Amino acid sequence: LQIHVMRADGSGDVSETGVVWRYLGIGRSLSTVSVVDGLVYAAEHAGKVHCLDAATGQIAWVYDTRDEIWSSTLVADGKVYVGTRRGLTVLRAGREREHLADIRLGTPVWSVPTAANGTLFVASQKNLFAIEEQGEMPAEKR
Repeated sequence: LQIHVMRADGSGDVSETGVVWRYLGIGRSLSTVSVVDGLVYAAEHAGKVHCLDAATGQIAWVYDTRDEIWSSTLVADGKVYVGTRRGLTVLRAGREREHLADIRLGTPVWSVPTAANGTLFVASQKNLFAIEEQGEMPAEKR
């Protein structure tokens, strides 16, 4: 499979003349891409998340979740979230590959995580999780 980036100002058959760049390094995908801060994040079914430069298509990194991905990526709060067969994988957004967490939810996440009003919503096949940052715990309560 391929990712094609096309110019929006063409007319007629722009399948060749309108191509800005192509990326051939992605496998079968059921996902849409996320584009944030000049980077494209794309997930493939076999478990890899690809980060590409949005202007050139140059690959920045690939991360292998070693799990099936049926979800699209979500970029929020400087992180890339993607649902997997086992739960949720969290990567740092940006040009450097950094794995932050694998959150096992006990059931697959096929839907796209969603962020709204400071809360991350993750729908698994059995549950809907609402994750909210509570701030740092006071020292006396740790």
